[in-house]
Amino acid sequence: MKLYKSISVGAILVAIVASAAYSQTRTVVFSEIMWMGSSKSSKDKWIELRNTTSDTVDMSGWLITKLSGDEETEMLTLPDNSVLGPYEVFLIARYSADDTNSVLGVRPDLISSKVSFSKSNLQL
Repeated sequence: MKLYKSISVGAILVAIVASAAYSQTRTVVFSEIMWMGSSKSSKDKWIELRNTTSDTVDMSGWLITKLSGDEETEMLTLPDNSVLGPYEVFLIARYSADDTNSVLGVRPDLISSKVSFSKSNLQL
């Protein structure tokens, strides 16, 4: 019985350490990708990044690349002062919220005409 308790506690500790190590590698994630366009425009596309931690993350200079087929190309580089607060989202869109081509109801943090996706075999 004593050996069983030791193994269970050891397994739990390993699981906690593995979980903590995994979560540290996933601080910012793609939480939404509007890749297909909207009812207003096929170019009405956006990317939402989410900070999954309680820390502020400075994303200045981060590069978002896209892989279409076998070719990897740069989509855009986040400008200076691209800061994401704890548990916040950072919206990158092709159009502003008040553009007639957009269905967005919120103001993007970054507007870039470089937000463009292939409709097949896309990886970011």
